[in-house]
Formats: sequence, C-alpha cells, structure tokens
Amino acid sequence: MYDLRLEAEAGWLGPVLLVPDEAARWAAAQEMDDVAAAHHFGVSVNLMRFRLRMSGALRIAGYRYN
Repeated sequence: MYDLRLEAEAGWLGPVLLVPDEAARWAAAQEMDDVAAAHHFGVSVNLMRFRLRMSGALRIAGYRYN
C-alpha cells in the first residue's frame, strides 16, 4: 500500500535533487545543449530536458534545445 501523493512528490523530488534549479539555469546560461548538460550532471537527456523546462532555465536564458 502506498500514498499516491507521496509517490508524486518523490517523482518530483528526485530530479530536483539531481539537477537543482540553479544548476539548470547555470547550464542554460552557459548555452550548453541538453546532451552536454546531461553529461555534465550525470543524468539522462530526458531528465535534463525536464529540469531545463521546469526550472524556467530555458525561458530565463532564452535558450532552445533541439
């Protein structure tokens, strides 16, 4: 038995711990593409793309990935 609310929170917390907002914004400010940023932080490209979007890094830096 598990709590859906806790599962949703855990699903959000993991990526945030791996790539905090400040880290995602730094990568976007450095104009790193999603693949380079993922390699730098040791995460999957999909997770990096998610964090770049959800942190606001792409909007703030005016950066777009392919």
